[in-house]
Amino acid sequence: MSSRSPIPYTTKEFPLVRINEAGGREENPMPKTITLYLSTSPYSYENTLTSARIAESALNKGHTVNLIASADGVYCFLTRQKAKGILNAEEEFTRLIQKGLKVYL
Repeated sequence: MSSRSPIPYTTKEFPLVRINEAGGREENPMPKTITLYLSTSPYSYENTLTSARIAESALNKGHTVNLIASADGVYCFLTRQKAKGILNAEEEFTRLIQKGLKVYL
């Protein structure tokens, strides 16, 4: 009998880790779909920045990310915004869309 656990996955750490046959670690064996909901205007709160950073991190780890924008959240996707000194929501989300972010207005 092997002293190893019969379950090859552990949730004690993030991201989810799988132990392969050689005893090595393989990260993110099961990509997830993450859905974010954004309903605040782009420059009133930090919700826009937080949503962008969560989306980017998840996309970089191979997950599928959906973003639903409703109410004032749709203003994050207006073109020709002139943000100075802070995150330009249009540019940031355009970059994330090119990485695979799916947006629903």
